[in-house]
Amino acid sequence: MTEEKTYRVLVAAPTYLGKDYALDQYLRAYEAFTFSPRGLLLVDNTRDNGEYAAHLEKLGVPVRRVEPSMDFEETFTRCWRVILEEALVGEYEWVLSLESDVIGPPQLIVEMLSIADFVQAPFVTQCYPYHNKRLNEYYQGMGCVLMTTTLLQEAMSILDEPDSPWVGIVEASVYEIAKRNSHVSLATRIPLQHLDHPGGGAIPSWDWDEITDPRVVKV
Repeated sequence: MTEEKTYRVLVAAPTYLGKDYALDQYLRAYEAFTFSPRGLLLVDNTRDNGEYAAHLEKLGVPVRRVEPSMDFEETFTRCWRVILEEALVGEYEWVLSLESDVIGPPQLIVEMLSIADFVQAPFVTQCYPYHNKRLNEYYQGMGCVLMTTTLLQEAMSILDEPDSPWVGIVEASVYEIAKRNSHVSLATRIPLQHLDHPGGGAIPSWDWDEITDPRVVKV
């Protein structure tokens, strides 16, 4: 990263109560990041009338809340619209999508931004392990993606295009726009932790309960 360039990076992710077990480590990792200036935003979508968002706010965590619908992707999309809005209002040139159970080293932003700057790529992704080290495989989704706010804005705009394969799926739209530009995958170059739920490694499935889960059929 050239010294004469100064960027603002927003670290952001949708979250919910089911990932609270990782919150302390996530916040400590964020505070340890060496890059500055940066900001943080978590977008809560817990189905609890705002209780978890209020809890985060009390802890001093920058948080916005989205009322969840019965459709995960639709809810996830609205969370990312809030993140984009924050990035634009806060004049952040870059957004680091870092899921709230993914822990990165202090140099994470510096390294990813340096590579992006060196190859003039508006998109850099870093793989991270599945929960429980499943099959020793790694995942490349929205868990750790550095992208320009411009790229995110374009990705969110194509969600509204009719009859397109990426309609309503943020991850697909982000990667579609990345493919149209110079982009970099760091594979496992930067070590990341994907924190397992202490109850056995499996994270609670999103937000459903026996009343609101459409998969439950009562007889």
